Amino acid sequence: MMAGESAEKVQLVEVANNLKEKVKITGTGKINMDAVERAEAALKELSSQFDGWLDEEIERLGRTHDAVREHGLVPPHSDELYRSAHDIKGQGDTFGYPLAATICGSLCKLLGSVEDQTQIPMELIDHHVNAVRRVKLDGIKTLDHPTGRAVAEQLGDLVLSYIETAAPAEDNGDAAAS
Repeated sequence: MMAGESAEKVQLVEVANNLKEKVKITGTGKINMDAVERAEAALKELSSQFDGWLDEEIERLGRTHDAVREHGLVPPHSDELYRSAHDIKGQGDTFGYPLAATICGSLCKLLGSVEDQTQIPMELIDHHVNAVRRVKLDGIKTLDHPTGRAVAEQLGDLVLSYIETAAPAEDNGDAAAS
């Protein structure tokens, strides 16, 4: 191991999005399978719009990234970049893009774990935004894709290494869990 390298590695885990496990059990203790099937059918019907949703979210991420590059990683631009990445992180799995969600999760961890964001290397932010764009352009949706997984893991490792060397935010745990 070279000087400055972290022994900690990022491990990516793809979580199944199983609606049946999220349904509240009613008074009889049984899951209303009709309701589950209707919800899954509605989600399937909406799925044709997911690519358009991701296009809009990536466009917004790109605009906020451009503003950060122009004005620096300072509010309100840094806040908008975080929110944009956080939206993709939070909704990517549901909309069939867990790899984009993972990459944006790494960006959120970076932005939320460092007290002085102005010191974050712009190149590290650039890599995250460009990776999300590439995921969409190449149609790489899941962590099953070897290159996509490798990129996500490498970005995660770079973020962990940077956080170890930077002064952590006062409430590091909440930022990483957001």
